[in-house]
Amino acid sequence: KVCFEMRRVVLPRVQKGISDAHRTAAIRFRTKHASTEPHRGGSAGSGDYAPGQGQGTVARRCGSHLAAGGIITMNLYELRNVELERTARDYMYRLRIESLRIRAGEKIALIGPSGCGKSTALDLLALILRPSRAETFRLETSGGTEDVTELWRRDRQERMARIRLQHIGYVLQSGGLLPFLNGADNIAAPGRAKGLGNVEARIGELADRLGIAHLLGKLPDRLSIGERQRVAIARALLPEPELVLADEPTAALDPVTAGN
Repeated sequence: KVCFEMRRVVLPRVQKGISDAHRTAAIRFRTKHASTEPHRGGSAGSGDYAPGQGQGTVARRCGSHLAAGGIITMNLYELRNVELERTARDYMYRLRIESLRIRAGEKIALIGPSGCGKSTALDLLALILRPSRAETFRLETSGGTEDVTELWRRDRQERMARIRLQHIGYVLQSGGLLPFLNGADNIAAPGRAKGLGNVEARIGELADRLGIAHLLGKLPDRLSIGERQRVAIARALLPEPELVLADEPTAALDPVTAGN
């Protein structure tokens, strides 16, 4: 079970092609204003959710670009007609994001059945996967506005890596920890690369909050899946990024730990 405090809920809708040899997952991002009370699964207060849903993924903007009266003014992401296609032998998969805007301060959950493209959508937002085509794909951070379509067209890999380091914290579904570093060094890696001070103090604070202090000296292969996820959460949060992307971050945790 995953507990999200949601202000807008995104509901992916899966469409299957006529031929069994082709499958298309078209995600039409329909937003719903949800209760700000913590809510488990589905869309808070609406009772409308995708069938077969399991865990969710969440994208959150942690910045404070708010106008007077608490009105959100800045679009962190703006996507229009962004597609990604994958083909293997006689199998074709296409993810299409018709329209998506995420504004500063919002918490967004992507909810849908397994295989509908939630993780793929997050990889696109994290500038990890190259879209097959995109009419509009913009990312706005404290560093300025980036035309992601143009960055991919010009193969600006180093620039995108710098954007991820400076502005994005990403919790992968599998944890994605470096196998040759212990828990503490995995958590510290982005902070050290970013040149932050007080990294060790920040590690201690996050370790206490997440209950992983006893895991800091262990390598990833000595950790359970749930323990790896908590270490990955700490790694994503340590540099205090403007944007946090999390792919089923508490899927392997018991309900009490997930709630905490």
